[in-house]
Amino acid sequence: MASNAKTHSSLALTLLVGLLAMGSLSLPPLALVQRADRMVYDLWSRVAPPHAPDEIVIVTLDESTRYQTLARLADEQNARLLISTLVQPPSEEVGRDTLGPTATAPVGSPLLRETGWARGGYLWREPDFDGVIRHERPLISDRAPVPSLALASSIALQRAAQSEMAGHEVIAYTKPLTVDDGGRRWIRYFDRSSFHRLSPSQLLETPVDLAGKVVIAGQNDSESFSTPIGTLSTQELLAHEVAGYWLDSAITTQSENYAVTWSLAGLLLLAVAALPIGLAWITALPIVGAGALVAGSASAFITNGIWYPITGPILLALLGGSYGAWTRRQRPQFESESDSPSTPRLDKVEQASANILEPAAKSVAKPAVQTGPPTALGRYHLVKKIGRGAMGLVYLGRDPKINRMVAIKTIDLAKEFDVEDIGEVRDRFLREAEAAGGLSHPNIVTIFDAGEENNIAYIAMELLRGTHMNGYTKLERLLPPATTLELMAQAAKALDYAHRHKVVHRDIKPANIMYDSTSDTMKLTDFGIARLSDVSRTRTGIVLGTPSFMSPEQLEGENVNGHTDLFALGVSLYQLLTGHLPFRGSSMTELMFVIANEPHRPVTAIRSDLPNSINAIFDKALAKKPANRFSTGAEMAYALREIAVQAG
Repeated sequence: MASNAKTHSSLALTLLVGLLAMGSLSLPPLALVQRADRMVYDLWSRVAPPHAPDEIVIVTLDESTRYQTLARLADEQNARLLISTLVQPPSEEVGRDTLGPTATAPVGSPLLRETGWARGGYLWREPDFDGVIRHERPLISDRAPVPSLALASSIALQRAAQSEMAGHEVIAYTKPLTVDDGGRRWIRYFDRSSFHRLSPSQLLETPVDLAGKVVIAGQNDSESFSTPIGTLSTQELLAHEVAGYWLDSAITTQSENYAVTWSLAGLLLLAVAALPIGLAWITALPIVGAGALVAGSASAFITNGIWYPITGPILLALLGGSYGAWTRRQRPQFESESDSPSTPRLDKVEQASANILEPAAKSVAKPAVQTGPPTALGRYHLVKKIGRGAMGLVYLGRDPKINRMVAIKTIDLAKEFDVEDIGEVRDRFLREAEAAGGLSHPNIVTIFDAGEENNIAYIAMELLRGTHMNGYTKLERLLPPATTLELMAQAAKALDYAHRHKVVHRDIKPANIMYDSTSDTMKLTDFGIARLSDVSRTRTGIVLGTPSFMSPEQLEGENVNGHTDLFALGVSLYQLLTGHLPFRGSSMTELMFVIANEPHRPVTAIRSDLPNSINAIFDKALAKKPANRFSTGAEMAYALREIAVQAG
């Protein structure tokens, strides 16, 4: 009974001493604990910051009068949204897609004054108690809630995204507001170098840089603010806020987060004061626990955007643990720890410690068992699904090593192939990915990495802008002939490069050509995927490679080379110019016969606006025998560009 009373007394004293120390260190004006927590917040903000959306452009004006020029260029280039930080709008009309600060106030002042802007939201910075901007208020309620300029911008982007045509996915803010108990949204700061910046001179030289962008404009003499990642101008700070809404990325901090860290500290003190363990364990447990809190806090913040304030709990654990060790030294000790009737065996002490710490670790760490879609493949974090390929999903991923956003194309080997074929398919997939990864050409998608995990093969590749060209094979959406011919000339040059490096695509078609309308450029995708069809037919019945674009020798199962790709490119060009395929059949057998034996219909019989000389291009590109086709992609590109001049 006396021993139990001493244990309870030691535990109570340990907790009391720790709590008194925390209280004294948290009181104003010093508020040391809060300041230390903010320093940790700032540190985690600078470690591996995420990449901002490429669509955000910051324009710094040397004079407010240049705003009219910017607004005109933004309208001409079809900028997605123009956001101004100028307090007063220009006297002239600035375009229908322009937002500005409808109300402003000096830093720290709660009195908002209305401006002349009709559309937008309030622009007011509320610094933390140490003068650093870490949060904003999405809504300020007076008679009616007023949105911040950043939130108003996200709403405008969301409405624009909903009006986009089907098949174009736009990342927009669609989830409930992420705010703390006080209605504040803690800002997720991004890599400063990931924002594209333009000066007035650069704007005049390359106005096309505004096409499809969210443009944030302000003067270079605007107010600057202290933030966790350094000093930012008004427009730079607004860019971070807009990017956070765009990607639905904010730092979450609630009262429950405090409860988790304080509970962990309490469990550590319980272990120190209540368990009959030696001084070595009493000294080590608070240190190990403090290290675990630091590591868990960093991981939760950087990976999941969750902030766990840890300074107070760490100090409580260390101070309380030190007091517990001091009181333990004052007790009479047995000559040998093993002679003490109250000391359990070491393995039981370790088990007891594990039982105490395990629930605490579970409250911070993610579950070990992953259910539902994968959240990672290899070293890549999967952010969201952005599409579906022939045999698997395509994800938006992040490479944490260099904080780069990539596209992750996956193939579920177990689902698509028989068990006895998986090993061969895996090896061939990795060989083909390695060969394609050696290609470096401006019109070929860049492959960064490939791998396989849990029977899911994946390729990490460059994240492309634009759309697949199969969307431009409909009669109502055909591109101008000169544009189509130039794009196919670029594709022919890219194929020439690949063929010279002993790489054959095998599945050229509009769906495997990405077109960026802002720059009138294209990129070939999915090199080597069709080669997997040489193993076997997939279990789900998908035939890799597209029969309508296959050459006669490819349909007959013969060895293929660059001439096969150029035949498929000719079929693609025919469809992109006319909206029709050159070879059609009511069945697979009939289609194969038509491709191998029957001539195509002249293009000018479908489109009389094309020059007659273009028929010679198709006669050569779609020749039944490979030897009668263009000898190289470069030769085909030259011929296409000559016709493009006539068609333009």
